[in-house]
Order: sequence, then C-alpha cells, then structure tokens
Amino acid sequence: MLRKDGDIDGDKLSNANELSNNTSMFLMDTDKDSLQDGAEVKNYGTSPTTPDTDGDGLNDAAELSNSLDPTDPDTDGDGIPDGVEMRLGTPPNDSTADTDGDGLGDGYEYEHGTDPVDPDTDGDGLNDGLERKLGTDPTDGSTTPMLVFTGGTLLGVVAVGGRWFLASSEYQLEAPVSAPQLFEPVGAETDDGDDESDSPSTPPEFDRDELQQSSQPVLTDEDKVIQLLRDNGGWVYQSRIVEQTGWSKSKVSRLLSSMDELGTVEKISVGRQNIVAEEGSMPEGAGSPFDE
Repeated sequence: MLRKDGDIDGDKLSNANELSNNTSMFLMDTDKDSLQDGAEVKNYGTSPTTPDTDGDGLNDAAELSNSLDPTDPDTDGDGIPDGVEMRLGTPPNDSTADTDGDGLGDGYEYEHGTDPVDPDTDGDGLNDGLERKLGTDPTDGSTTPMLVFTGGTLLGVVAVGGRWFLASSEYQLEAPVSAPQLFEPVGAETDDGDDESDSPSTPPEFDRDELQQSSQPVLTDEDKVIQLLRDNGGWVYQSRIVEQTGWSKSKVSRLLSSMDELGTVEKISVGRQNIVAEEGSMPEGAGSPFDE
C-alpha cells in the first residue's frame, strides 16, 4: 500500500509531493541531472523534471558545481548566458570581466558582435577597443585606417578610401609606436624576405546567435563521472575513474568528495578499494562487513 507520506525511492520527497511535482516515485533523480528530486525542490529551487531549469545550456548540477545560479540564465548579469560563457571561456560570474584585455568588457563585446576572447576580432592589426575609439568597425578588416602620429600621440586617422576620421580627443599611447607596428600593410615582406599573401587572412567569424542557440552541452568533470558510472551499470571502483579520465588520484578524490556532499554520488570503502556509485545505484552487499 502506498502512503502519502512515504518515500518509495528515498529521494527525500514524499510520494504525495512526487505526484504534485510530476516526478517519479520510483526514481530518485527524475530528470537525470545528477540532483535528487528532493534536493531540487527543497534546497535549490530547481525543476526536478527539467535538467536545465533556466535554459542557459548548462544543467543544474553543472551550475551548482561552478557556483552559478541554476535558476538565472545569466548569473553575473553581463548579458551573456552562463552556457555561452562556459563555451567561450569567459567568467560567468564576473560582470566586469574583459577576458581578452582589449579595453572592452565581455558583455559589451557580446552585445555589439565582437569576440570577447579575441582582442582583434577582424584580424586587421588593431584591437577592438582602439577601433571603437577611432570609429572604425572592429568586425570588418577592410575599414583598417592609416594612422597619423606626432611623437607618441595619435592625432587622427585616414580611412582606406580617402575619408578622414578625427579622434574625439588625442589618444596617448603608452609608449612611442610607429604606424607599421600597429598596422602591417597587405603584401608587406616578412623578416625572411617572403611576401605575405595578397589579401589579409580572414579570422573565424564570431557568431553570437550560433553560440546562444547551440545545443551542444558543456560536459563538466562531474558530468564525465556520472556518464562513466552510467556506462558501467551505475558504479565503478574509484581506481577505474582515474584510469579512464587520466586525472590524478588527488583530483579524483577531491571531486568525488564534493559530489558526495552534493548527493550526486555515494562512496564506500571495501578493503583497500573505494566503490563509487550514482546515488541509489550502490550494488547490494557492497557495504563493509563491519557496518552490520
């Protein structure tokens, strides 16, 4: 007989609550995101039936393990979804970050179509921040200007095609620099005397929409462990995780301890071996005889 206050699957969510949350009474982790249903409802405020509650491309467990908010698609509020930041390699919890050091914040670059991890999006020899100051297009290499200097101060630019652009104020360089150091003309000879190609190389295009719409999941270390467990019937010896991943023993130990605290795996010692299992998948009889 089923009792309303019972908990058949042991996920800390009563049978009655399982029904009201549309979760399975027989699965501890209905959406297979490595978080127990009870913890999602009571502790994290995440959906126990949707692995990515906020729809940012990172599953809930991955967000928690990276100190991100699984209920907010943009934890740091910089305009870049957390999943996109993880794919780009920008920090998803720092709204003021300038990852490529070009003088433009990551959020600003993402909003305006420049690459936040490449200081020179169009590959024309001028970094994106300087191009914004000059009024040229940092996504179009054909707008590269000729620079007019006096000493170390940039007075203005002449755009290719004969149009003049004057900087709104003088731009003082940190050190005296000649124009060729900032702009290499097409077809210039290299140090070994070889002629460069007739046209500038085209850098990979930064496609914000493609990044945002990408469904490619970000596989965290925790995800890799869970996947390994599921590929092996729910449990393995800890030494196998070291062998399969190539990680150090200390890294595996730290990672498993963290996952054990989160409730995504359980770990027991049997003799000199540690058995690691996804929560609820520990093989029967695996416990130490001294546990009786």
